[in-house]
Amino acid sequence: MKKGKILMASLLAMSMVLTACSGSSGETSPAGTTVAAGTTAAGSETAGGETTEAASGEITSSKDTLVFAMNSDPGTMNPWSGPMGPQLVLSCQSLEALTTYDENGELIPWLAESWEFDDDNKGCIFHLRKDVTFSNGNPFNADAVIFTMKTASAESASAKGYLANVDVEKVEKVDDYTVHIPTLIEFGTLPYTMSNIFIVDPAVYAEEAARGEGITGTGPFVATNWQAGVSVGFTANETYWRGAPYIKNMEFRIITESSVRMVELENGAVDVNKSAATEDINRVVNGEVENISTWKADVSQAIYYFGINVSSEKMKDIKVRQAIMNSIDSETLALIAFDVSGSTSTSILPSNMWYSATLEGDNAYKYDPEGAKALLAEAGYPDGITVKLVCDSNAFRRAMAEAMPAMMEKAGITLEVEFMESAAFNTWRLETKGDDFDVFLGNMGQLNEPSSAMNTFLSKVNNPQGGGNGMFRYAGTEMSDKIDQLINAAFAEADESARVQIYVDLQNEIASQYIAKGIADMFDLNLVASNLKGMVFRPNVDFSKAYFE
Repeated sequence: MKKGKILMASLLAMSMVLTACSGSSGETSPAGTTVAAGTTAAGSETAGGETTEAASGEITSSKDTLVFAMNSDPGTMNPWSGPMGPQLVLSCQSLEALTTYDENGELIPWLAESWEFDDDNKGCIFHLRKDVTFSNGNPFNADAVIFTMKTASAESASAKGYLANVDVEKVEKVDDYTVHIPTLIEFGTLPYTMSNIFIVDPAVYAEEAARGEGITGTGPFVATNWQAGVSVGFTANETYWRGAPYIKNMEFRIITESSVRMVELENGAVDVNKSAATEDINRVVNGEVENISTWKADVSQAIYYFGINVSSEKMKDIKVRQAIMNSIDSETLALIAFDVSGSTSTSILPSNMWYSATLEGDNAYKYDPEGAKALLAEAGYPDGITVKLVCDSNAFRRAMAEAMPAMMEKAGITLEVEFMESAAFNTWRLETKGDDFDVFLGNMGQLNEPSSAMNTFLSKVNNPQGGGNGMFRYAGTEMSDKIDQLINAAFAEADESARVQIYVDLQNEIASQYIAKGIADMFDLNLVASNLKGMVFRPNVDFSKAYFE
């Protein structure tokens, strides 16, 4: 059983506490879901993955346009251009995968209606839905799946990592609505991996990718315009296979200043404020703001972590790595960056999912600046050490990076921080040779089943010569074989209970080598107009059945 099932009651209790504190003006909806009175939750899934929709005409949105304020421009809406994470809130409005997750973090069929494993567990047959078309009317079929997989693995470092154990060149069309996906190893988590591969239309992808704007998919909305650094517009896909969205237009506005996003939400010009400031969240929770609520997902969106570039000359000494880990106070950083939207992490996997180890002893990375000083002295740095950290413009990472120098100074560590805009950072991280930074801040998402996300740690994408999506750069070291073996064992294991122990062992191995330290377990928490209902998280915000009362 997933740990999320155990903790669901506590999450619901938190939601109820927020409701009690906020009064009518700051009412918090049950985490991640909103149900109109007297109706079934629109878009809820049955155990078999079927969708229970409200009857036609049962829900009418009082507003046609939703305005979503976000803090940065990801630089692209193409999931196969650069790292996937930053632009998923946009691309997931238009693009879908063969599988996805319900709001409780359970895997469900989506563009594939079912699948079965090969006898040797080295591949799956996926049976595709026959009632789906791309938003432009072109057919969704096995050809589109095969094209997407080959394109993604060729163009995207992230996708290449996800598909590292898939024999992409031998993916086979059985018929128009059946595709065989073979794997290079026993791959029990392949259906989970396919939730990260967003299917594109082969007929128009090359042209759209060249423009770098909206990519045609099967999803509920169609990207209509993108003004870099300003906004992205979407319109409803009226032929969407799950039924046309109730809201007909969406505008994602890029508003870098948190205070401006909040003012716009309060005056009604914005309906969703993503990455709201802690003080604004608390104002809403305390009932100080009218007509605004908090909306929180049921399952973890991401783990934010601190990572070490093992190829850096200073970082090759395990005592230096341990000292650095012990100089970081995760509890304080989690509070600074996330407050009520996050919790302190004890691992590199989230506390509310299946596979979270309770690390003990040295592996727990307890905050101990005096102990860190002693370790540095043992490593030949009695007068301390200077370390360079690279960080993008993500608001959470920036907040942590700004607090870390003073924190680490207590351990005799001088932290030099280099900030980059997100788009520039995403380009830089693919090109750097690994010798011009010591440590970094990152995050892993899509953790409902973490085997794909754990590709971040595979040594084959952590080549010291650069490239790939990994920044740990520990390929060729003594630790790499053990970590790779555990990750590949998790990939192969179809039995969930057996996979639990593999992930516990993996987390302890990574911790014992002092290459990554979890800082915060983050839940997607937005401030929203109180009359906005029907948002779900799967595992990005889904507005396909959202509406305004």
